[in-house]
Amino acid sequence: MRLELPPEPAALLWKCTLATALLCACLLVIAAAQLLNAASRRVFIGFALVKLVILLLLTWPSPDFLKVLLDFGISFTIVAGIAIRCGRLAPGFGRRLAAGIILFALGGSIQAFGLSPHPWFNHNDLFHLIQILANTCLFLAARRTPSTQPVPG
Repeated sequence: MRLELPPEPAALLWKCTLATALLCACLLVIAAAQLLNAASRRVFIGFALVKLVILLLLTWPSPDFLKVLLDFGISFTIVAGIAIRCGRLAPGFGRRLAAGIILFALGGSIQAFGLSPHPWFNHNDLFHLIQILANTCLFLAARRTPSTQPVPG
């Protein structure tokens, strides 16, 4: 027996899920921006907030997971750039950050292309398993950031 929500609540829940994911991508950039000087920090935070509003406006009427994947791709590119710029402030976290980003990309690709290893373990199941590993890597990377002192200049 399979239980499902009625279509209207299910659609609303999906939209809220996508909005939450977009918010997470925004907060990821804002968190990374804390390593920058005040002027750069303001630029990146402003960009993250504008990106969030635009994507919420695009995603709410047309809830498409690919928009979320695109948003995370943009956010991870920014975070990787900040990490490279500020690498000397946080030695040792680069490998964990890179592993988290690669795993997110792998999981997103599996989800986007519907790669399913087995009928009882579909692309959605595999995506979420990989995302757990990616989030673990990102958490460990964040823990390896010993300083939130901005880079001078």
